[in-house]
Amino acid sequence: TNPLLVAHHGFLDHGLSWRWVAEAIKNNWSVVALDARGHGDSDWVGAGGDYAFGPYLADLDALLRHLGNRPVVLMGHSMGASVVAYYAGVHPKNVRGVITLEGLGPQDHPVQDTPTHLEKYIRHMDYGFRHRTIAPFASVDEAANRLIRTDPLLSKERALQLAKTSTHVRSDGVRWKFDPLHRAPMATPFSVDRAIPIWRKITAPMLNIRGAVSPYMSNDHQARLGAIKHIREVVIPDASHNLHTHADRQVTAAITPFLKTLGE
Repeated sequence: TNPLLVAHHGFLDHGLSWRWVAEAIKNNWSVVALDARGHGDSDWVGAGGDYAFGPYLADLDALLRHLGNRPVVLMGHSMGASVVAYYAGVHPKNVRGVITLEGLGPQDHPVQDTPTHLEKYIRHMDYGFRHRTIAPFASVDEAANRLIRTDPLLSKERALQLAKTSTHVRSDGVRWKFDPLHRAPMATPFSVDRAIPIWRKITAPMLNIRGAVSPYMSNDHQARLGAIKHIREVVIPDASHNLHTHADRQVTAAITPFLKTLGE
C-alpha cells in the first residue's frame, strides 16, 4: 500500500483542482483530495452553521480517522494550507510531512478590529441565509472565462476543465457548487497571534511553495517562516496564487524530492 497524502483545497475551490499534481505522484502516493464543507460536492451547512477554521479542522480529523489514522502527509493550498498547518500543530504525531502552497496565511486581522469584524459577520450571515444564491452563468464557457479573470495565468483548456467540475448545470443556468454563504466573513478571522503558537508545535518537515508573482504574500512573511522549526521554502518564478493549476509541473518538481525524503 502506498503512503497516504491528503490534499486540502483553498477558498471557493474544490478537490479536483489537485488533479494534475495528483496524477503526477499517484504511482508512489495514495492521494485523497477532499471537498471541504460547502465546497465542491460536499453539503452546505444548515441553519445556524457557518464556515471557519475550527469546523474545517474537525472535518479533516474525521476524514483521517475514517482513513484509519495512518501516518499522513498533508498538502494544502491557501485557506487549505492554513488548515493543514494548523492540524499539524494540533496533532503533530499524526503527520509525517506538510506541504503548503501559498500557505502561511493572509494579512493579519488585528485583535482591536474584532468589534467591527463581528458586526460585519452578523450582518453578512443574516443576508447570506436570506439570499443564498449567486447569479448563474449562461454556459460553462462563461464560468471558465470568470476563472481566467481571477487567474490570468490559467489556460483556457484548464479553465474549462475546472469550470466543468466546480459548477452545476441547471435548467436556469450554470451555478458554482460552493455555498454562497462563504461571502460572509469568518467569525474568527486569521490572526498571526493565534497562528504562531500552533505553528511552533509542528514537528514534521514542512515545505512551503509560493508563486513569485502572487499578490498574496504577507508583509511579515519572514517572521512567519521563522516560527516553524523544520520548514523549507521554494519560490516558483512566473507563478501566482493558484500555482497548483497553472504551474503544476513546477509544483510537482518541488514536492517530489521532498516526498522522497519522507520515505515513499
